[in-house]
Amino acid sequence: MRSLPVLALAVLLAACDVSAPLAEGATIGDTLDAAGDQRVTLVEAEVNVGGAHSRPPPDGSVYASFLFRIESLGPDARYDRFRFSATGADGESYPYTAGGRQPALASDRILPTGNSAEGWVSFEVPDDFQSLAISYDPPFEPAAESITFVVRAPEAARSGG
Repeated sequence: MRSLPVLALAVLLAACDVSAPLAEGATIGDTLDAAGDQRVTLVEAEVNVGGAHSRPPPDGSVYASFLFRIESLGPDARYDRFRFSATGADGESYPYTAGGRQPALASDRILPTGNSAEGWVSFEVPDDFQSLAISYDPPFEPAAESITFVVRAPEAARSGG
């Protein structure tokens, strides 16, 4: 079994406006507003190769895992871990994966006003990834604009340890 030290990710956050420049100096712990119905906070981020409760990724891959907290600002706000996706600097897309850190953020749940939920969202990505854009497309009707967290890989992850 291969080993890779758990690495913290350097994180920059930006609202999802493709034409807007990335926010300078934003860090883990920042919160973005999702259409006025939810607040989404990136609490923690890491790169890992699985653990006691998850399978290891295939050779050449790692899990990029993100601990999110979602707070409801309105009645019956829905959230869903499958509404998160990642896109690499090369344009390659990565869907949510059940591997990575646990407990995972719940799927297709409703939060009453003022309540919050927290859980991990993970993506299986190449171990030499340079950066990821983590997008959350809130499951609102009518459709709301996505929010995006832009993540740059730590040097140790790019060099394989």
